[in-house]
Amino acid sequence: MPTATQEKIALLQSSPYHTELQQIEKDYRATHKPLLLQTKKSLIAYRAATRAGNTAALQEHQDNIDENIHKMVDLHKEKKREWDIGIQRLGEDVGGILGRTLMDVVRELGGRRPNIAEGHDMDLGKVLVVVGKRMDSE
Repeated sequence: MPTATQEKIALLQSSPYHTELQQIEKDYRATHKPLLLQTKKSLIAYRAATRAGNTAALQEHQDNIDENIHKMVDLHKEKKREWDIGIQRLGEDVGGILGRTLMDVVRELGGRRPNIAEGHDMDLGKVLVVVGKRMDSE
């Protein structure tokens, strides 16, 4: 038999906004990962060109790195904007204490300086775990 917290999390998961947020997160990861790998390859090539003293290749690799970083920043801003709208809609959809708790958790998680080891700040699974813990403690 599910607990009250599990029922509340199931309520969040049954909202169409939950599916929308999952898709935003999936799209972000699918687009971000290739850019990250491409940047890694450019960094390796940049280091090799530095060791070899190849100044022409240095500039080319530096330009690739700069372009990829610019794309990643733009992608993050776009997806973060979509994520924030989806979270707000989800919080309004479920309403009450659960909706307010969701909004508080997202605000707190988004307000911290991101830790690379923890991943990006659009992690629906992590948000639901923290909301569940918070609801259990109340």
